[in-house]
Amino acid sequence: MMLEKEAKKEAFRKYLESSGVLDALTKGYIHSNVPCLTYQLYILSSVSLCLRRGNVYALTVVLVALYEQNDKPSSAIEFIQQKLGGPSLAEYEKLQAEAADLQMQYNELLAVHQEKCREYEELKNTHIQASTKDTPKEEPPTEGL
Repeated sequence: MMLEKEAKKEAFRKYLESSGVLDALTKGYIHSNVPCLTYQLYILSSVSLCLRRGNVYALTVVLVALYEQNDKPSSAIEFIQQKLGGPSLAEYEKLQAEAADLQMQYNELLAVHQEKCREYEELKNTHIQASTKDTPKEEPPTEGL
């Protein structure tokens, strides 16, 4: 019984190591088994934020849930991220695409805004120049009339 328990723990440790979880937790290392580098960075930042906030309990609960899984997920890191409340890889990629679209819209609107500001300044300068040319200069009063 004791040997079986130790063997299960060792198998789980090897699973965590091969899936990159141990490196991610201890070294902040990015593992090559997870396809999207920015997603891995997002996962690491979420886990490290969890640890920095002293919420080791939440991470422990997630690791215990992973340990108790009969059929281990192919990506332990994604499992941990999802249990900590983060999006899946597909959701993350969708959010990244949406953010890129919004950035493009922002850049286009900013360019239009800057062009309108330039046009406004040109019109203002033209108006100032026209009003100074159209304003008749007052002649000084002559004495003795």
